[in-house]
Amino acid sequence: MAPRRLGHPPLSGGVQTSGATLSSKPHKYKVLLVDDEYGPRESLSFALGIEFDVRVASDAATGLETASRETFDAIITDIRMPGKMDGIELVRRIREVDPRISIIVLTGFGTLASAQQALLANANEYLKKPPDLDELTASVRKQVRATERRRAAGAMSTHLASDISSALKTSADLSSVIRSSLLNNPPPPEILEASRVVEIATGFCHYIARNSHAIDLTDESAEGVDLDLLFRDVHAILFASSPVITIAGYPGVVAASSRFPLMRLAQSIIREWIEFGVRAVHIEVQQASNACQAKITAILPLDSSRVPIAPPPDSASMAFCRATAPMHRGSLLSVVTNEATQEITLGFEPHRSK
Repeated sequence: MAPRRLGHPPLSGGVQTSGATLSSKPHKYKVLLVDDEYGPRESLSFALGIEFDVRVASDAATGLETASRETFDAIITDIRMPGKMDGIELVRRIREVDPRISIIVLTGFGTLASAQQALLANANEYLKKPPDLDELTASVRKQVRATERRRAAGAMSTHLASDISSALKTSADLSSVIRSSLLNNPPPPEILEASRVVEIATGFCHYIARNSHAIDLTDESAEGVDLDLLFRDVHAILFASSPVITIAGYPGVVAASSRFPLMRLAQSIIREWIEFGVRAVHIEVQQASNACQAKITAILPLDSSRVPIAPPPDSASMAFCRATAPMHRGSLLSVVTNEATQEITLGFEPHRSK
């Protein structure tokens, strides 16, 4: 039996029950070590190999290729290496391949600047080179567990979103069937409207569940969207008919857009305004000569010096607005701010029936 080294209890080991070992070959977490210097690379590989399954790469390009081909639980990389790719670039590229893996950066140049570079590239830990073996082993042990937790949480989140999406789709389908039946035997108008609202609400939740992990929204095909009705649905469903929001305009202004992405866009803008403490939000739908427009105006607080202009140009909702407006066959036409109000104008192509 190999002597225990470095003063730490190992992570790996057979699963035992009633004194019997179920696995004769203990599981070892896989670690990739990337270092261009032969001596440090081999010595660290030998020391860590007692507890971990260690693979080595002598340059960043080989490390990236190996990380793309195999699944690891942690990666250790030097910063300064010859070739077109250094350790910082390697961290960035690995993040594109596996965003949940833990990465430890080593450098012989223990400067604040190199530490900042490593952390900005989304490394999980930064150690000076040569590392203390106790410290490095403890760090690797901590980081492989962190990788395991992130991957488990990610899988659980994906499954949860899928389960919610399936349930909501069923609800939306049932709402649609019920509404169709009601139309064949018309009940009071308020029942029909309640059924329509439930169908829209479940459809929107189903859309959010399907896109919960997406940076960009699903580019759904354009449909005819009545903008006045859509903003009234946003008001009723997503903001519980809040008295802060008022809507005016012309029913029947139909844009070539996508209902649920546009609802999410409106929700993002209005929510951020309300969180900033605006006194009111007014939405007006207009039909221009060759376009449909929606003007969303925030009435700023009387003492607006205490509240940031909302939403500021670099805010999340404005970035969201710029990024997603083209997907709705529309565009962000203008943002106008004065002492009392801020107005966002969205423009859309009119829907043309086939």
